[in-house]
Amino acid sequence: MKQFNTRTMVKIAILTAVSVALYALNFVVFEPLKMDFSDLPVIVTGSMLGLIPGIIVAFLKNLIHLFFLGSTSPVVGEVANMSFSILIMLPFALLKGKKWDKYLIKSIIAILLASAGMFVMNYFVTMPWYGINESSERIRLLFSVYTPFNLVKSAILCGVFALIKPQIDRMN
Repeated sequence: MKQFNTRTMVKIAILTAVSVALYALNFVVFEPLKMDFSDLPVIVTGSMLGLIPGIIVAFLKNLIHLFFLGSTSPVVGEVANMSFSILIMLPFALLKGKKWDKYLIKSIIAILLASAGMFVMNYFVTMPWYGINESSERIRLLFSVYTPFNLVKSAILCGVFALIKPQIDRMN
């Protein structure tokens, strides 16, 4: 396993701090769904530093949020948020290429992967944790609320990342 140097650890710390700050600035779309941009630093970390640093930022962001910022849905919200963060970051961390056509492919994969992964996560983990046990009710909520929300949130995050990507490429 590649060892992290001081510069990498500092970047992870800074991006975690930015992610926590963005996590605190959220707005409720439909309880328990919240829109925030805290996944953006996770995507940046995955793109710049790789998969493991991206996972570290996602984990630390949610750990800090759980213990220091409080949560309306302790643990389950953080587990769901961490899952979403990792799923949307994966294509940017694993697929190489800086051209716009490659970026578009990575974005499409990220949007579909995050939405499909969260569909499974919500059906089997999140919704039962919230006490939604009836299968037909889960399916109805997933198709009418959760999946559209995840598609829109993923697309917005990929769009914002496209806007800041040129500056990130210059720094890296």
